[in-house]
Amino acid sequence: MKDMRDFVRSEFALKTRFLQALLTLCFGAFGMVPLAGLGVAQENAPFTVEADELLEWDQTKGTYRATGNAVARQENQQIKAMELVASYDTNSESRKITLIVATGAVEYEDGTSTARGDKLTYYIDAERYLIEGAKSLVTGPNGTMRASKSIELLSPTPDKQLLTAIGAAQYTDAEGQIVEGETINAHLDADGALDVLDATDNVKVVSVNGQVATGDAVTYNQKTSKALLTGNVEILDSGNVMRGSRAEVDFDSGISRILSDGSGKRVSGTLQPQPDNE
Repeated sequence: MKDMRDFVRSEFALKTRFLQALLTLCFGAFGMVPLAGLGVAQENAPFTVEADELLEWDQTKGTYRATGNAVARQENQQIKAMELVASYDTNSESRKITLIVATGAVEYEDGTSTARGDKLTYYIDAERYLIEGAKSLVTGPNGTMRASKSIELLSPTPDKQLLTAIGAAQYTDAEGQIVEGETINAHLDADGALDVLDATDNVKVVSVNGQVATGDAVTYNQKTSKALLTGNVEILDSGNVMRGSRAEVDFDSGISRILSDGSGKRVSGTLQPQPDNE
């Protein structure tokens, strides 16, 4: 009987660690709250792990697996995938989960934040997760990131995070301003809010009033609402076009400046007269 109680306690502890690790996924990005900040009530709340096909604990391989429309829930938080697999070191007495892989129509929701993709790989000790798929998405109260290949979050220090999106990447902030590029690196602060964003290749910046700026690269500072574009820059606004090597765009004031790079190449513009209001 004691062995049975120990087994039940051990299995419950493993499931608890498994779910807690799952619920940590994606919380760091764009203002999502990490599990440690949810409070005792959330951590002690009942949870369920369900699947159409099976729930399997392989102590030899050190894996816990749920397959067939697998769902992990705790209060208003939920992760769905065709398969959820958590791995731990079989030589470790604590059986601490070190890797989680969710595949097939992966979706995380908590009421305010969402992450979606074809596959999600979470390296717990490295505080790194990778979302892959043609419609990869991470969204929260402070903004949304989309990509056609992958979105990866790295947490090199407690107060800094780096979110990298690859493949037709697009970041939209809470006010509706958009930054696009083939690769986007979003530097986040300790609260998960955007600090500075860098984008390269096929860059486009769209302001809330419809002004569009394109170029080879852009650096966007969220706190100052200013963007610096470089390389084959073009700004379009109500039929007006400005071209040059560099541009500074101030989203707060609505002022855009086209600058020369000092090579002697002239800046240019075409202004479209607007009809008088009758």
